[in-house]
Formats: sequence, structure tokens, C-alpha cells
Amino acid sequence: MEESRAALQRLRTNLDISIEFEDMVAMLDAQAVSAATPPPTLWQVLSGKTEVDLRHLVFCVLFLMMSQQWSGAKGVMFYSTEILSSTFHLTTSERHHIPSIAQLLTLGVGAIGAVAVIIGMNILDKAGRRTVLIVSSLSTSICAALIVIGSKLDLGPMVATAMYLFNLVFQSGVGFVPYLSASELLPYNVLGSISGLAASVNCLTLFVVSFVFPILDKALGPYLFTPFIATNFLTFLFG
Repeated sequence: MEESRAALQRLRTNLDISIEFEDMVAMLDAQAVSAATPPPTLWQVLSGKTEVDLRHLVFCVLFLMMSQQWSGAKGVMFYSTEILSSTFHLTTSERHHIPSIAQLLTLGVGAIGAVAVIIGMNILDKAGRRTVLIVSSLSTSICAALIVIGSKLDLGPMVATAMYLFNLVFQSGVGFVPYLSASELLPYNVLGSISGLAASVNCLTLFVVSFVFPILDKALGPYLFTPFIATNFLTFLFG
């Protein structure tokens, strides 16, 4: 124990480490107690048969994981080439020309997503998880509306710009905050089972969205992203 205190003191030169060290010891003691107690089963957690009822926290985690996939982001990333090809009225020969303008724009959509994650990581601790989630989901809803307006008015540049903004605001918040929710909301002893359930729900929702998206495309046409305006706004209200 004294060796640990000395090591921490070397890292915190000329600083009082007493409170920090006590917190670390308390956390380790709590983890030891938790490890010695058999963790509740998944059914016990979902039915509320735990020492503290965790069902509301589990609901929050599962909702965030589902709403992330219902945001429409996968449609932007998976089908942006087809959407942009139609929006810019590319001919068959232009579509077969590689790379087409739609393909180049799609590469940009992916690249801006990578940049957005870095931006989100840097503002997360400063602004807070909830604030980032709320702003991101509302902005994503607005961008989805802009995609619909641009598609309806047949304005290719507007649709492309809205897709760029969509991926920017999505990846800087809604894209990764849900993955942090389980570890930050739930106690250690149920983290494994609920994280597994959340991952399964996320993948199942992705499957459903991927299956439904082409059907919605044919049924709704330029109004394709209208349902995602609603789902993102629902996430905003939930936040």
C-alpha cells in the first residue's frame, strides 16, 4: 500500500494526494467486494430482482443503442452513393465511370466522420455527455430535414452538403456516446451481461434498419429521411 502511495506521489509531485489515494483504495475495496459476490443474472436485472432496481438505467442504455441505429446514419454511409447519383441525375455511363462524382462525395462523407469523432472526443468531457448527446441528436434531426428538402427541391449540392453535416454532427455525438452509456451508468457486477445485451440490441437494430432502408427508399422517394427526422428528435427529447 505504501509503495502505491509513493508511486502516486511521484506522479503528483508537490501535490496533496491523500483524497485521491483514499478514493482509489475505496474503489478497489468496492471492486473486491463486488467480485466476491456472485453477479445477478440477466433475468434478475431485467425483472428488478437486484439490491438496487436497475431497470431504468438498463432502459436508458438499450434506448440509446437502438436510437443510434435508427438515426439514419447507416443510410447516409451505405446508400449515399446511390442517393447522390439519383440526386445529381447521373447517367448510366456516368455511374459506371469510376470514380463518379457520387463516389467521391461518399468518400468525403466517410472522411468527415473520422474527423467528427476526434472533435467529439475533445469536447465530451468539457461539455458533458448529456449536452453532447442532446446537441448532436437535434442537429442530426435538422440535417435529415435538410436532406429531405434538398431531395424534394432536386438540389444536389444541398443534399450533399446536408449529408456531410449529418455525418459530422452524428459522429461527434450520437455516433459514440451510446457506447459509453453502459460502463458509465451501470454498476460493475452487471456490466458484462447488460453490455452484451446492448450490443445484441444494437446489431439487431442495424439489421432491421439495413433491411428496411431500401424499402423506405422506394416507398418514400425524396421523403426517405422523414422517419429519421422523427427518431432523432425523439432521442433529443429523451436526452
